[in-house]
Amino acid sequence: SSDLGSRRVTQITEVTGLEGEVYQLQEVFVRRGEGELAPVGLVPHVAEKLADRGYPLKSTLFAE
Repeated sequence: SSDLGSRRVTQITEVTGLEGEVYQLQEVFVRRGEGELAPVGLVPHVAEKLADRGYPLKSTLFAE
């Protein structure tokens, strides 16, 4: 197969916190089938922090 040894991003997940020794995660984008990464419909917590620092992200980026 031509994909032998290839790597691809299958999801993008935000670490939202830590409870005890367990990281709390929130999926932001997932790959559906062989297609492109698709948003899951949740705006990551970091989006507000980026906006506060002058790097706003369009909310449509995260719309399903």
